[in-house]
Parts: sequence; C-alpha cells; structure tokens
Amino acid sequence: ERPAAAAWALAVLLTALFVFLIARGAGTQSGEETPESAPRRAYALTFAPLETHLVQFGAYEDALSARIEAARYMPRGAAGYVLEGSLYRVIGAGYDSRQDAQGVCERLREEEDMEASVYSLSSGEVEMTIQGTQAQVEALTQAETALRNAAAQLNETAFGYDRGELSSEDARNRLAIIAASVRQAHQALSQAAAHTENSSIDAFLSILSDLAAETEQLSNENVAEGLSFSGRIKYNYISVRVRHIGVLKAMGDLRA
Repeated sequence: ERPAAAAWALAVLLTALFVFLIARGAGTQSGEETPESAPRRAYALTFAPLETHLVQFGAYEDALSARIEAARYMPRGAAGYVLEGSLYRVIGAGYDSRQDAQGVCERLREEEDMEASVYSLSSGEVEMTIQGTQAQVEALTQAETALRNAAAQLNETAFGYDRGELSSEDARNRLAIIAASVRQAHQALSQAAAHTENSSIDAFLSILSDLAAETEQLSNENVAEGLSFSGRIKYNYISVRVRHIGVLKAMGDLRA
C-alpha cells in the first residue's frame, strides 16, 4: 500500500501547488493590478452536475428523535449525520455512486438485518454568468473543483481505514494533506475576491474554511482511532457534499 499512498499524496500535493500558483498569479501576472483595479466583465460559467447518494437509516418528523437515532449508529462507524428538510433523515454514509450506496443497503439488510434505503441529492448542471475579473473566475472554479476533490478524498480515506488498508496514522496524514489543499483553495479565492461582494463566493469560502478546520482537527487528534474516527470522516464528506450541492442549486436558481 505504501507506493499507492505515496502516489495519492503526490497527486493531492500537486493539486495544492496548482491552486497556490493560481493564487500567486492573481496578484502578480497583472503587474501592478490589484483586485479592485483589475478589469471586470461578464463570464459564462458551467458547473458539472454534483450528486451524492446517502445511506438512510430512517426519517423522522422531529429533530430530537433523529439525533437520538443517529447517535446509536456512530460507534459502529456510521456518520450519524441528520439531513434536515421536510423530514429529519438519519444518514450513515454517502457515496458518489448510487450503485455503491444501493449495494451497501442490500448488504446491511442481508447480513445485519438493518433496514436502509438510498436518498439521493443532485445539483444538476449549473450554467450562470458572473461579473468579475479573470482572477476571480479562475479562483472560483478552482475552489469548486477543490471541494469536489476533497470530499472524494475524505471518503477514500474513511473507507480505506475501514478496510484496514490505512492505519490511523496513514489516515491522519491524508487528512492533513486534504486540509492543506483546501486551505490553499480558500486563500486563493479569498485573495482574488477581496473587496468583492458575491453570495456564491462567500458560500464557497465558508465551506472551504469549515472543511479545513475540521480536517486539521481530525489530523491532529492522536487519540483518534476506531470506527468513531471513520464515522467522523464520513460525516465531513456528507456535510461538504450537501452544502456544496446546495450552493450550486442556489446559483442555478439565481440564473433562473
């Protein structure tokens, strides 16, 4: 596993380096230009559909019942996430593939006699026009990509740990690398969007900041191990995907 782990780490570090260079370019490639003085125009952006398929253990009409039920699953490695909406849904894990989520539900029913179903969320394709500078648009698209990649890497880490392919130290090292990459994306977007008011940019900055803080905390907890550790990583995957999809849908609604 060590060569694969090294290749994974190298790929993430290269992503972080690319985002860092974007951040530097935002301030240096335009000579004496600042974010305030850089030329602004309309840019057409398209974001590919983003979806997540959640393993649901139950749905409740009140938050308290859902949170009590969610807490029962956390010691077993489940996320214990409560998705709020018309109902409060208890979520154990999330997958980018509906087939993977459905397979887990079937295995839980057959092997553990647990009732589980798939609840899916999707942003759909988002097309929009944004007023800003080239540096701001580049930083925004890079931040959006960084969030997609970071969430996927969180799930890879959690499930690799569950399968015994990663030790707790390996998992914490991966989380530290993810945190650094997300922090770089946040810095790039924050610098490019200085003195700019844009609700979409603010939403991405908030998700990036929260994710960096959570993954840094997990990576620094030497006592973090066992199924509850895995569940916390899965929780962060779900939180990022749900918030990210919400932002994309809101951006699409603005255009409509």
